Amino acid sequence: MIQISIDWFKNAFSNAWHVFSGLLTMAVGYFIPVKDFVHLVLFFFLLDIIFGYCAAKKLRKEQFSPKIIWEKTVPRAVISIVAILTSYMWDTTFHQEIIPTYKWIGWFISGLLLYSIFKNGYKITKWKVFPMMGHIIETKIEEASGMELHMEDEFNEYLPDHEKK
Repeated sequence: MIQISIDWFKNAFSNAWHVFSGLLTMAVGYFIPVKDFVHLVLFFFLLDIIFGYCAAKKLRKEQFSPKIIWEKTVPRAVISIVAILTSYMWDTTFHQEIIPTYKWIGWFISGLLLYSIFKNGYKITKWKVFPMMGHIIETKIEEASGMELHMEDEFNEYLPDHEKK
């Protein structure tokens, strides 16, 4: 009698595992078209962490703090990825194919992360190419979104007078 119940539990857990792994594989397969955007955003978050740490260490002599990463960067990364994935679901459900929403969101988030990377790169090296690249990205985001970002303008001292805000 006990042997029957043990076999029944083994079979039940095995079947539950097969169902769970099938659902997980189905979800991963559904989101394959956005994997490149997700990987790029995660890579930019990683670069932002590295450059932010280097800038904090050089300017403020701060030690590495995983607490800051877990409190600020990880929630931002998770929200960004959820925004990309849910907008992809929205686009596929409503057959929005002209300019997919998930691409707009991915471009916007990537642009902001690149801007932050260039800003921290400038703080670390004082290389004047970083303000120029940051300004180009800021301008592209503003043109694409049609809204003024009002980013901090510490880069403006290196821009030509006609481009200063």
